[in-house]
Amino acid sequence: MATTAENGGLSMVDQSTNIDILSLEDFRKTLDNRLKEANGLLAHLRDQVPASLPLGGFYDAGTTSGQHATRHATQVANVRRLISAIEAAQRATDTIITNYTSTEARNNANSKDIENVLGGVAAALNGGNDG
Repeated sequence: MATTAENGGLSMVDQSTNIDILSLEDFRKTLDNRLKEANGLLAHLRDQVPASLPLGGFYDAGTTSGQHATRHATQVANVRRLISAIEAAQRATDTIITNYTSTEARNNANSKDIENVLGGVAAALNGGNDG
């Protein structure tokens, strides 16, 4: 939803927050699956793909082997960065879920407390009849 910004232009920020806890929990499960995949890829790169290729002593063989080693190291670094990013997203998602669940529980408890207190008012307004 676009709103008007201070400078008169449109702003994509509407200053409200709406959190769907079930969607966040589904997203968290998706992150778990992606982390497993990324860890599997890292294990494959480390354990099954050689960092250097034994192509012989010719100049082209050495160049090709060196290029492969560089690409391999780059891919390992990229997968490690991906793993770090997924783990950071997991931590952030966990924090949001915990904070939102705690706030929601407090709000529900507060609503029940208010409802209990106001129950007497409703009874008084209805001439002593509750409801």
